[in-house]
Amino acid sequence: MNDLFGRMGDPDGNFIKEFQSEGFHSRMFEIACYAYLEAQGLDIERLERPDFIVTDGQHRVAIEATTTNPPGDRRTDISVEKVLPLSEAEVLEKVSNEFPIRMGSALRSKLDKHYWELPGCKDLPLVFIIGPFHEAGSTTYIDDSLARYLYGIDSLDNWTIRNGVLVRGDVPVKTHTFGTKSIPSNFFAERDVEHISAIIFCNQFTVPRFYRMAAQVGAAPARVTDTRKGICLLPDEGPLDYEYVVNGRQTPHETWWQGVTVFHNPRARCPLPAELLACTSEYQFVAGRVERKVHDFHPLTSFMHGSVHPMEPELRARSWSDFEEARTRARTTIQTQWRKVAQRHTLGWVKPVAELARLAPYVLPSLQRIQERVTPWLPALMYQSRELSPREMVAAIPCFDARGNPYGARLASSAPLSREQAQALGTFSEALWFALAQGMLPPVENRKKLEAALSALTDPGLLSL
Repeated sequence: MNDLFGRMGDPDGNFIKEFQSEGFHSRMFEIACYAYLEAQGLDIERLERPDFIVTDGQHRVAIEATTTNPPGDRRTDISVEKVLPLSEAEVLEKVSNEFPIRMGSALRSKLDKHYWELPGCKDLPLVFIIGPFHEAGSTTYIDDSLARYLYGIDSLDNWTIRNGVLVRGDVPVKTHTFGTKSIPSNFFAERDVEHISAIIFCNQFTVPRFYRMAAQVGAAPARVTDTRKGICLLPDEGPLDYEYVVNGRQTPHETWWQGVTVFHNPRARCPLPAELLACTSEYQFVAGRVERKVHDFHPLTSFMHGSVHPMEPELRARSWSDFEEARTRARTTIQTQWRKVAQRHTLGWVKPVAELARLAPYVLPSLQRIQERVTPWLPALMYQSRELSPREMVAAIPCFDARGNPYGARLASSAPLSREQAQALGTFSEALWFALAQGMLPPVENRKKLEAALSALTDPGLLSL
């Protein structure tokens, strides 16, 4: 979180104070939104209003993050343990009516600010990203409940009783009423909403998400075993139960856009460009019907259970100290080893391991020998000898070593390497992977920022002749 916050910045100067007090969930959600955007390699401009303007080089999009919050005291404990027991009818009533009212209130508050009239936002697609934090267990509300409110349509697969009538298919929803409160349905049909290009929803930009993202790059606390489970959708099936151990050798890779749903506004004056913002599920209104597409593993709900094994206080302190020392050691290694690397090689490019076989066929034997040990979330590094037409190429492939360390290096070279050259390339690669995984450097998707940060940490000569 600290690294993400350092890169995100604090334009209004209130972030730390609010993060450490009643605005914790809102501010944490804001950091997660930044991580979600950064992980896609987008250039991000941090502002007071709206929160972000991002570009992929062709399109610019304005983005504002918001959350639903507890009424009254925002310091209310909203953990799952505080959920009150409810009947099935009460749960259905909250999902169908109270949840849309809460979400509608937050969205209308943002709508009233007329971001599209700001000089920097005119004629740009405008997106609201929203997360539910208004009550205990609110992060268990799923995207389908929001779709019902945004489009004003209840999509039913089977015959269902509605207002005493047996119905099937798409049924219009006119209002949402809960207690004394009532709001009209079909948010996208309201006045001024044509200025909103899309709504993005994620109920998993939470503390456990940050924990898992850290755990999969080797920063999990010692002596802790965590299990994640919930309900998910897949492109061709669902809903299904899922469960897996966090930070295991076979643990599936998690991205920041996993569990993110994009709802496209059919009346948008500036539609959101297709596939500009990554997601695992999206809704569109096509030919009078609401259509949902699932692109990958899409968790609807996510729960984590951790088992903490006993650890003496001095060992716990040493574990944290070791982690901080590892970060310092990685930075020092990059700053010192680059000279040995640059004597003969430049760092040519950083690519997914899957692209290696196509771009550098000579790595195939090495890849086949370590296929089950390759670290899937880290990139391959390609070094090339210092000639205009390089005569030598060296691929550094990330893999688990015998101790389970995910930052081990296997080198595949088009020409023989001396022991000193292999040691320098391997040591430098391992430190660079650790720095990337820990967020000490921008993600590989943002090539320009990564090259600039790496040049500042070493020297431009590492990346060019």
